[in-house]
Amino acid sequence: MLNWWLMAWDMNPAWKGGHGGGEETAAILGIDPSLVDKSEIGGELQFKHLSENLKTTGFRSVEYKGVTVEILRNTPHVTDSGWIGPDHPSTATEEWGKEMLETTANYIVDFMEEFKKVKLS
Repeated sequence: MLNWWLMAWDMNPAWKGGHGGGEETAAILGIDPSLVDKSEIGGELQFKHLSENLKTTGFRSVEYKGVTVEILRNTPHVTDSGWIGPDHPSTATEEWGKEMLETTANYIVDFMEEFKKVKLS
């Protein structure tokens, strides 16, 4: 399985993002800007902590006494906005999305052409 967003991160580290962040928002803007309601883009990332002592650090993690523990939760239990990661959705542009999607699509085509040369048993 080819995960385009992981490949995009390797092609340009500036494209590395999180769930619902700039990278994913840019991709949708690059496909069809009318699909993004920019009025829904909020302010700073606000985590929902499990408790005063179990602090959310990511979609799948909380910190307790200096140790990160994996606890899977649905997005609405982690953050109200659905966004999490290093790239605020407000940073997204249509141009970024088009460049990222085109670069990634071209890479996938090149990869598939090279992979077709492999003899499979």
